[in-house]
Amino acid sequence: MQLKKPVKLNEESGVTLIELLAAITILSIIVTAFLSFFIQGARTNNRASDINEATFLAQEEMELMVHYSQTLTIEELRNQDNFEGNSSQVIKTRSAENGYHIETSVRTSSSAANIDNLYTIIVTVRKNGSTQALLENRLAFE
Repeated sequence: MQLKKPVKLNEESGVTLIELLAAITILSIIVTAFLSFFIQGARTNNRASDINEATFLAQEEMELMVHYSQTLTIEELRNQDNFEGNSSQVIKTRSAENGYHIETSVRTSSSAANIDNLYTIIVTVRKNGSTQALLENRLAFE
């Protein structure tokens, strides 16, 4: 009586080393492609976050200038802290948190030939030397 089955040594079930390496290579190519999408998405999110923060800072500075235009004359504005300039232009510069640099320029408006107290306000927000936000408005000072 024989209880054991004979073992076939030439049976071809299983995975060869070449098939395994090919599968790993294909999987690596697919993962690398998706990984580049995720990295690019993260960069885009960071850039959008920087631009949103810069726009918020510029809007905040412009709202301050609107307030100044309703409460101060241009001469009083020149005497405010951080403002400097001459008769045709006033410049204010300051640094904000997170490395942003805010420059506010107030100059006589070239499009206002018949309005004496109309000024062009330009707020520029930079980070690492690159302009992130730029707002322009025309306001009449008292």
